[in-house]
Amino acid sequence: MGLDQNWLVGDLGSDDWDDFHYHRKVGFLEDYMASKYAVNHPGDEFNLEHQPVDVAMLDELDAALLNDGAGVNKDASGFFWGSYDPADLSDVKEALDKARNYLKAGRQVSYTSWW
Repeated sequence: MGLDQNWLVGDLGSDDWDDFHYHRKVGFLEDYMASKYAVNHPGDEFNLEHQPVDVAMLDELDAALLNDGAGVNKDASGFFWGSYDPADLSDVKEALDKARNYLKAGRQVSYTSWW
């Protein structure tokens, strides 16, 4: 059991999504995405929900990853989230780069997780 996290890509106006990146138990990423989800869904649980991703979010996460992840919440915790691992920084950066390329190509990007 644990936190499974997926980045998805789809075409505008479509409900069909394809996975393009997977993480397992990256608490700081889940914390960030859950906080974004809560802005439009206060009080709702962020589990098996889609969080649309835009360039501004990618920019915020890129900035947080600088200086060995100085801007990420290394203490983020939740149900079966695991603990902080510095190796996750490069994996998240890879996902951000892929997401940025999809957005530049006019596709839509979403993040979802399950715990």
